[in-house]
Amino acid sequence: MDRHSMNTFDIYRLSTLSLLMLLTLVGNLAIVAIIIYRRQKRHKRIDVINLNLAIGDLMVCFVCIIFDILFIISRDLFLHSAVCKLVVYIRMVTLAFTTFVLCIISFNRFQVCSR
Repeated sequence: MDRHSMNTFDIYRLSTLSLLMLLTLVGNLAIVAIIIYRRQKRHKRIDVINLNLAIGDLMVCFVCIIFDILFIISRDLFLHSAVCKLVVYIRMVTLAFTTFVLCIISFNRFQVCSR
C-alpha cells in the first residue's frame, strides 16, 4: 500500500473535520456579527465574554483543525522541526484560551445566580 494513499478511516476523518470546520466558521462568525450589531444598542459583560469565546473557537478552527487536515492529507511532518514546535505551542495556547474563557463564563454565571 502506498504511504500517501488514504483509507476509508482517513476519508471519514477528513470529511468530519471539514464539516466541523465549516460549522465552526459559520456559527462563530454569526455570533461575532450579532454581538457587534447588538453592541451599538447595549453593552453587557457577557457579550464581551461570548465574543472572546467565539474568537477563541475561530482560533481553534484555524490553528488546530487546519493542521489536523494537513497531517491527514500529507502523512508527513512537512514542516521544519522549529515550526512544528511552534504549531504545537500555538495549539496548546489556543485550547487553554478557550478553556479559560469557559471557566470565566461559569464564574460569571455563578455570580449572577448567587446575587
